[in-house]
Amino acid sequence: MEDLPWRHKSIGDKNNYHTLMNHLSNILRRSLSFCLLFLYTAVAGTLFAQNLVSPQKTGEEIFTARTKQFSEFTDRFNYKNDFNGNPVDQAFMAKMPRDKMVQVCFHHRGY
Repeated sequence: MEDLPWRHKSIGDKNNYHTLMNHLSNILRRSLSFCLLFLYTAVAGTLFAQNLVSPQKTGEEIFTARTKQFSEFTDRFNYKNDFNGNPVDQAFMAKMPRDKMVQVCFHHRGY
């Protein structure tokens, strides 16, 4: 069989096989080390972040705040309270008629 320039003369040699297996095992070890390092940093980072930052508000506090905001809106819309939460009086009615108050409630700056 004639020698081709691309054919390595020592194919099938035991030294080649061991060299190839050494390279593959090195690649496998590096890949495994990288995966373990990545997994460790991902898990440790999330655990640390969860301990470092506590939730600012619970679900019940958020619900209470939204309910309060909705109650304030309905009181303004129904012309019971002014912008500061005070009951509507004659002086406020003179400055802000109800139709303008409704526009302000919906961000239509009518005053």
